Parts: sequence; C-alpha cells; structure tokens
Amino acid sequence: MRNIVSPPPERRNILSSYTSPETLRDRSNWYIKLRWIAILIAGIFVFSGSHILNLHLHLTYLTWTLGLLLIFNIGYFLTNKKRRALDRIVELGILKFQMVMDLFFLTILMHLTGGVENPFSFFYFIHVVISSIIFKGKEVYQIAFLAIILFSLEVLGVQFGLLNHFHILSSSEHLHDPVYIYMALSVFCFVILFTAFLASNVTSRYRVIRDELIHKQKQLIVADQAKLDFFRYVAHEMKSPIVTIQSALDTVLSLYKESLNEKADDLLSRSRDRSQQVLDTVKDIVDMTQGTDEKPLQFAPCNVSLLIQNIRESLLDEYAIKQPNIDLRIPDDFEMKTYPELLDKIISNLLSNAIRYSDDNCQVILELIKNSHEMELIIVDFGIGISENEIPMIFDDFYRTAKAREKEKIGTGLGLAIVKRFIDKLGGSIFVNSTLNEGTTFTVKLPIHE
Repeated sequence: MRNIVSPPPERRNILSSYTSPETLRDRSNWYIKLRWIAILIAGIFVFSGSHILNLHLHLTYLTWTLGLLLIFNIGYFLTNKKRRALDRIVELGILKFQMVMDLFFLTILMHLTGGVENPFSFFYFIHVVISSIIFKGKEVYQIAFLAIILFSLEVLGVQFGLLNHFHILSSSEHLHDPVYIYMALSVFCFVILFTAFLASNVTSRYRVIRDELIHKQKQLIVADQAKLDFFRYVAHEMKSPIVTIQSALDTVLSLYKESLNEKADDLLSRSRDRSQQVLDTVKDIVDMTQGTDEKPLQFAPCNVSLLIQNIRESLLDEYAIKQPNIDLRIPDDFEMKTYPELLDKIISNLLSNAIRYSDDNCQVILELIKNSHEMELIIVDFGIGISENEIPMIFDDFYRTAKAREKEKIGTGLGLAIVKRFIDKLGGSIFVNSTLNEGTTFTVKLPIHE
C-alpha cells in the first residue's frame, strides 16, 4: 500500500477547508438538514410504535421532547440564515453546541423509550460518525466520551432507582440484572470508542488526500498560467521580426524576381511561404490565449448579419486567386448579445477552412437560422471531406487530417481547436457531418442572450 504523506503544517493550515468559517457554516447547514430528517423519522417511529406495534410509549413526554428538538432546529436554521459566517471560533462553537444538545435530546428519547432495552442506542454511533465529518482530532473523542457519559448516567440512574424505567415491551428481570447492565455498557463503550477511532482515522486520511489534491490543482493552475504567459510572450516577440522578414522577402521577390535565377527564386518563395506559416502559427497562439489575459472580453450587442458580410468580403480578397463563391443565406440585421471577437474568429476559421480545402471556383454555403433561444450557423463545403475515423480528432490541438496535409502543405492544425474552445466559452456546441471527397458540414449552435 502506498504511504500517504501529510502535507507540511504551514501548507495544511492554508489548504485545509476545516478552518474556513464558510465551510463550517456549510457543515452546520448540512447538519440541520440531517436533523429535519431525524425528527421526521423519530416522529414516524413514535406514531407507528404506539398505534401499530402497541408499545408502551409515553406520548406526552415524547411529543414534548421532539417538539423542543424541532424548536431548537428552527432556531439553528434562522440563526444561520440571518447571520453571516465571519468567525471560525463562533461557527465551531455553534456546531459543538448543536452536537451536545442533540446528545442530550437523544439520551432523553432513549430514557423515555426503554433505555438499555431500546435497540436504537446505535444512534449514538451515528452521532460519533457525524462528528468525525464535522470536527477533527480530539473533538471527535470528546463527543464519544460525552455519549458514553450520558448513556451510562441514564442506564445506571435507572439501575440504582434514581430514574424511572419506562418499559416498551415488558418488565423482564434481566433488564435489571447488574451483570447484563454492566455487560451492555461495556460493549457500548468499546464500540463507540472504536467507532470514534475508525471514523476519525478515515476522515483524517481523506483530508490529507484532499489537501494534496488541492495543492496539486493549484500547482497545475500556476503551470497552466505560466504556459499561457509564455505563449503570449513568444507570440509578441516573434510577430514583429517575422513580419519584417516577410516584408523583406516580398520586396526582393517583387523588385528582383526577373533577375533571379530559378533556384534563388524557388528558395526565396519557399522561405516566404515558411515565414507565412510561422506567422499563422503565431496568430493562432494569440487566438488560443485570447480571453485568458488581464483584459476582459467585452460582452456586447453584435450585428451578426453585418459581421458575416464583412468576413465574407475579407475572405474573398484573401482567396481572390481561388475565386470562391460564398453563398450567404442569412436574415437581415440579425443582432444578439455575445462576444463579437470570439464569434468573428469562429466564423472566419470555419469559412477559411471551407475555402482552403476545396478546389478553385468552389462553392461554400453559410446559412444562419434563428430559433427562439439559440442561433444555428451551418457552413457547407464540397471539398476534400473528412474520413469517419478522423472526425473525433479534428478538434485536437495541432491535428491535421491526412487529406488536409495532402491538399495544403502549410497549416498549424490549430484552427478547429480554437473554434471548439471559443464555442465552449460561448456556451454553444458544434457538430460535424462529412463524407470523404464529397464535402463537410459544420453546424454551430449558440445561445441567444436577451
């Protein structure tokens, strides 16, 4: 079995939610809910025991006891509802008070329903288990010892005639036999202490594991943030030099293309293409980290129809050599609240891919359907398509299908990953339907915010 190493004390103090007033308040509210259930079950037992099983129960005393417990629980509930959890000591004290009062009420109920002859004395063990969840360390044993003291006082008080014994079945002689009484108390004490040991040990190990997981999670968050910071830094530092190199190559090719020999022209052209590939990768890295920097994205009204038309015009200029036909089937002046920057990237990437992986003079259809609570965006192309076994992987970072690599040598494999990430951020979904060598249909569904 692997050893579980407890985190250092200084880290444990920071990580463990036990010391948080808010967490203690949550446990208090949870405990109050359990008490509602316990009162209901106790009431059912009393009613059925008296009217169905014909047990000798003193309904007046039992009703008053359960009524007082109900009043106490209402008081706990209203106190938590009106008062904010600000102080750990106060919250812990209230929890201890609730547990102590519950043990007193349980002891009274046990006394009124037979005491040692009542088989429901195991409810004391349930209290000890609950205390191990709410408290820790010595406090669990304090609750266990209090349960032992209260039940022992009830049993011995009846044994020595200090308290009346309320029989629920019959006045059997063994119920007053000292040997039976002491044996019953000895077993009760042993089992309740063992329950305290076992429950506190299990919950203690759980808290150690939980704190380790919290610590690892924080380390992962820090590492992820460091990765994003590095990506942003690299993108920022690389973009300007690459653009400068690309501009220089374009200038040389433009001014001296006629005087260059074939080998030099090919070398410069391939260098220009490679620089464009690096620049595309830098842009994709910027898109991947969008929304994670300190500047928040703006959630604002967006004229989606106008946005799509602008994207269409931009792509027609970019891919003028391929002369694509982008058929828009959209409503006029459709507006919705969204993150315009993200929506722009989603539509641009999907339309750009549709053109890139289709032949010259291709047709691409973009249809926009407005439903009552969502916008449905359908982009259809008649290009290379995607094989069925590759569809589950197309949204993975840096993944490109075999057909895509064959069609376009240059590509980052980040476009669809960015699309999926942005759609998730907008609370939407994306579906793919494709047939190899026939075309692909992407369906994007995004919620409409009022």
